[in-house]
Amino acid sequence: MNNTDKILFIPSARKGNGTGHLKRCAFWSSELPVQNFYIPDGEDSFSPEELELITSCCSQKNIIRKYPGERWDLIILDNRSTTADYLPAELHDIPIIAIDEAGYWRRHASFVMDILPGIYGEKNSANRSGLSFMDLPQSRRAAGSRSSEGIRNVLISFGGEDPAGLTQKIMDSFFLHQSEWSGTFVQGPSFHQDLKEKENCPKSIILKSPDNLKNILHHYDLVLTSFGLTAFEALSAGTEVFLINPSEYHDRLSVKVGFPLLNKGWKKKASLMLQELDKALLKGSFFEQNKNLRDSLDLSHENFSEWLSKLTAVSSTCPVCGGRNNQLLRRYENKSYFRCHSKKCGMVYMLNFREKQDIYSTAYFFEDYKKQYGKTYLQDFEHIKQSGFSRLKNIEKLQFHHKSLLDIGCAFGPFLSAAADKGLESYGLDVSEAAVDYINKNLKGIRAVSTPFESFNPEEAFNCSGFDIISLWYVIEHFRDPAFVLRRVCALLNAGGILALSTPNGRGVSGTLNRKHFLEISPDDHYTVWDRNSARKILTNAGFTRIRFVTTGYHPERIPVKLPFRKIMNKSILLWISKLFRLGDTFEIYAVKKGKS
Repeated sequence: MNNTDKILFIPSARKGNGTGHLKRCAFWSSELPVQNFYIPDGEDSFSPEELELITSCCSQKNIIRKYPGERWDLIILDNRSTTADYLPAELHDIPIIAIDEAGYWRRHASFVMDILPGIYGEKNSANRSGLSFMDLPQSRRAAGSRSSEGIRNVLISFGGEDPAGLTQKIMDSFFLHQSEWSGTFVQGPSFHQDLKEKENCPKSIILKSPDNLKNILHHYDLVLTSFGLTAFEALSAGTEVFLINPSEYHDRLSVKVGFPLLNKGWKKKASLMLQELDKALLKGSFFEQNKNLRDSLDLSHENFSEWLSKLTAVSSTCPVCGGRNNQLLRRYENKSYFRCHSKKCGMVYMLNFREKQDIYSTAYFFEDYKKQYGKTYLQDFEHIKQSGFSRLKNIEKLQFHHKSLLDIGCAFGPFLSAAADKGLESYGLDVSEAAVDYINKNLKGIRAVSTPFESFNPEEAFNCSGFDIISLWYVIEHFRDPAFVLRRVCALLNAGGILALSTPNGRGVSGTLNRKHFLEISPDDHYTVWDRNSARKILTNAGFTRIRFVTTGYHPERIPVKLPFRKIMNKSILLWISKLFRLGDTFEIYAVKKGKS
């Protein structure tokens, strides 16, 4: 992520949602050269004065109130629960990182990050979860024994807005509380009205819009707040935390994390709030809960802009047809999988946010290959060449009198060698210079070049303009833009020419029986996951006909069989079942370019 000037932050700035979303976006963006915010005009949004106060840490801010028509490289969406139409349609094809999102974009954003824990379910899990990007306080209370008798100074804070009015309710209850407590009540910048002190109540102090509340939390014995940023900041500062929540949803979140909280019964009579709190503190488990929670959470800090600079920003639009707002399948730490909802496509595709460099080095064909197959690629050369003869027979069944062949991703040339033995003019293309050098030195009559297919020029490379056969054996899934590849292949094929390819099968036994595991272990450079249905539609739309499939990669041992049936369900029967239902984990596709030869 190089151009940080083109990052657009879209925080919640609506009254009723608090100021926390806007504050943390301001903090993150302050590390960037320019801070761009999209905050639509509306009756429920904060005033310009409030926005200025909340984003005071930003020195070069640009607050956009109307539709942000210019092109952006990345959107940081921190809007709590966002509808589809909240973002203008033109922004839907831009990479989106959604923060603590509970709405439509949780299932449609490229990347989802949960800073605070939520209740979303496994299918709606985030790519990344944790507190490391929070601006946690640096100062901490000294460790020591804690007890209810030791509580004297109490801070009461319910965010910059407190839409439920909890601060005032506690202040009213504080006046009746018979204890030695001294209370500091925080009035945020967007409170609907000023806090009202009771007369002759020296125990309460009002603190208006403090610049850095988190940096004074360690001065207090106890912080009363609701589930949110302040609770975790106080925990990090070593201060005891007790939650009083405005809703049952916040209560469920608090229980999930392990925070001590006031029983929801207090809401029936707010004046008894602190009496209920006294009872909870005297139970003794309160301090133990805080200690256990503090020990269990990772409160280390990570720089957001540094993390962002290492991120590959990828849009969630389909790489084949460009379809938007597709179906989420799974999220993992560094990748997300979607299925295109278009009836003319249906492709399953992967977004990779941490792409490795130089994947196809010499080690890819030697050390890495040997780890997986027990021998190096060159040691396996003859075996791969024999499978090449079988593939050439499938090509011959399409009854085209072919003369020339281009093998894209040819590696060290076993298929080219088989094709040359059959009298074809054989040309190879691979990004590995070592592989191409081996072909040109060791395989007579075969020519190969090392260049990405995207910049391949057949006239310059081989002094020809087209080919009768183009093959991609376990290559198509490695391209980030398969639509471009298919268009280019179709253009390079002579009329009536043949496309031959192989790829992992998303509907094989592994992908069918345990899709979660199948996608999780799928290589990070496999950007598309093909199956028969999507392949047929996509190749037809790309200009191919007479599409034929050959299922390969049968693994009957991967079919789970319950104990009573293991004796009768031997390997032969399981193989028969696999072939009957086409459950091979790979397959080959053969298709003819439309047009007369």
